[in-house]
Amino acid sequence: CDISSSSGAGVAAEGGTLVLRGGSVHDCPRQGLVLLGPLLGGEPLNATVCGTALRQNGNDLGDFDAVRGPFDGVIARNGVEAVFRGVTVEGSGAAGVAVFEDTNIVLQGCTLSNNKKGPSSARNGGDLVTEKLVGEASCP
Repeated sequence: CDISSSSGAGVAAEGGTLVLRGGSVHDCPRQGLVLLGPLLGGEPLNATVCGTALRQNGNDLGDFDAVRGPFDGVIARNGVEAVFRGVTVEGSGAAGVAVFEDTNIVLQGCTLSNNKKGPSSARNGGDLVTEKLVGEASCP
């Protein structure tokens, strides 16, 4: 897949299951990937992202928006469980991957580079684990 947006995030999910295999999410004014747990109760979000490139996302300053940029390449919050395998996050306006509020993300064999506020950020109960990838970046 080849995903871009002229006005917001590239891919967003709230609760349920998300599997993103291959392709590119790029040049989105806000985040390339938004992962949210259930805001009104219900099933948590379980996400798997494999072999995907997230490039040049979150670089919009949002001059007339209520929430001003720049933005993280990936943001996950409020009870998300995710595994990223062989994912590249580069050129984001803020952190490459930002994790908040009871969220756990495991990065296996990922590349986080040239993100303006560093490779990653974990706050308020967010947990980010980096591991070497053994084998291929395949999705279930």
